[in-house]
Amino acid sequence: MKRNKPLARALPFAATALLLAVCLTLPLLFLNGEGEPGSTTERALTLGRRAEIYARFAADEGLNMERLDEAEVGNDEYISCINTANAIIDTLVMDEGETRLENPFGTNFYTLTEGGDSIRIMEYYYEWTGDWHNWFTMHIDLDTGLVYYLYYSANVQQNGGLYIGRAEEHLDAAGEGLISALGYEPLGLEHESGDLYRLTLAEGAGRLEYDAICGIYEDAAPSLLIDLRITLASVTGA
Repeated sequence: MKRNKPLARALPFAATALLLAVCLTLPLLFLNGEGEPGSTTERALTLGRRAEIYARFAADEGLNMERLDEAEVGNDEYISCINTANAIIDTLVMDEGETRLENPFGTNFYTLTEGGDSIRIMEYYYEWTGDWHNWFTMHIDLDTGLVYYLYYSANVQQNGGLYIGRAEEHLDAAGEGLISALGYEPLGLEHESGDLYRLTLAEGAGRLEYDAICGIYEDAAPSLLIDLRITLASVTGA
């Protein structure tokens, strides 16, 4: 099997797409309840503090996590997060085949608390099969729209010849189409080790740093696998 590493030009665009701003306003789905916005404390936390709390959770350091009832989530917050998820899927997914098998998407809501500070998170997941078998999951901040974590994995099931050699081109096109619409500016991409890269984005006067792992695997069968994982590593000045 031939293994193609993502090029430095393609990866920043792909990762930037994952941070699509929640200014998309088309109403897609609604909760039954009106819900309430986060508390003043939850909404007042800096992005840096939010990133610290999530990092503790991701590192499995015993952070207090409680399930949040969907009735406590406001419609506007929910719709914004769903719009973000769908925009990411529409941008990144290579599968052009008609959906043959679709599992209903799902959402879970959580509150993470450390030292009296809390953040509210929506977990979104979706699995479907067209030409590819696709799996997508995301953790997003309900109060700010900040994407903490995203994972997309897909492997070709049929019509593989239509996609061979197109993954890098697809990621380039997706990023170039979104850059002008985003409030983020790519500041740099550094190779850490193996498939691990550190992506830095401008957020106002601050900086967002993401750990990005992206693999494209091909052989002559043809078979094709895409594996993309991006995790917020740190926030400075925001």
